[in-house]
Amino acid sequence: MAKVKIHSISKAERKCIVENFLEMIFRLKKKQQIIDVLLRLMTPSEALMFARRIQVAQALLQNVETQETLRRRLKVGFRTMEKIEEWLHTGDAARDSWLAKELLRLPNQRQETVSRAKRKRSPLDRYPEHRLMKEIFRSLFE
Repeated sequence: MAKVKIHSISKAERKCIVENFLEMIFRLKKKQQIIDVLLRLMTPSEALMFARRIQVAQALLQNVETQETLRRRLKVGFRTMEKIEEWLHTGDAARDSWLAKELLRLPNQRQETVSRAKRKRSPLDRYPEHRLMKEIFRSLFE
């Protein structure tokens, strides 16, 4: 699907489109239905983008590292950090408190990512069939 130029659609129409989408999501009864719909609608990149924003929000609330360190570790931009800060701190104390409580209840997915350059790679890692053979050999000889 081509990228939508948001300013080519009127504000009223954008609001209607988003409200219809959310109405459909709210009507789903089970968690698995929601997961199925969202993951089938979104590209892997879009799903990761939303999940990454939740990770950033959790880390900001925990306040254990600087924003710059967090930004580098999670590979997000300055604007993303700003938008998430705005989302977390709207000025409505009850809403902000509820949101912080819910975000901190989620499991913390803090995993250090290893860059491709740092991973030990062999020529057998290039294609799935080769990785399968590598795993078979590894299991035979371990």
